[in-house]
Amino acid sequence: MKTEIKYKVVNSWGYSAIASGDACIKYEIDEYVTAPEWLRKKGYYPFVFNSLKDGKAFAGVHNARLFKVRVKGNHRKENLPRFLDTRYLAERVVKEITGVFVANTEMWEYVKLLEEIK
Repeated sequence: MKTEIKYKVVNSWGYSAIASGDACIKYEIDEYVTAPEWLRKKGYYPFVFNSLKDGKAFAGVHNARLFKVRVKGNHRKENLPRFLDTRYLAERVVKEITGVFVANTEMWEYVKLLEEIK
């Protein structure tokens, strides 16, 4: 299976930077993780950046940590699904809202943290 190097933004505890509740993914160094099954069934997987510059900018806005990651599996680099309203994710409700993804955002099936970028 092909793998690539990308960039992932996580909060200070190592969870998804903007997801909430049961939608959060706990990221670990050297361990592949994916989205919860209920989100995968709706076509949602972890989001990453293919640009260090855009990853740093996003991390700065969200006061979060940036990691170099290895990704593998199914992926989408364009035509990403719509934004989800994070207020409903804790209840496992997928409610789409209008929004535009940050440039160079991609969605990958599996993500593994390699090292933090300071």
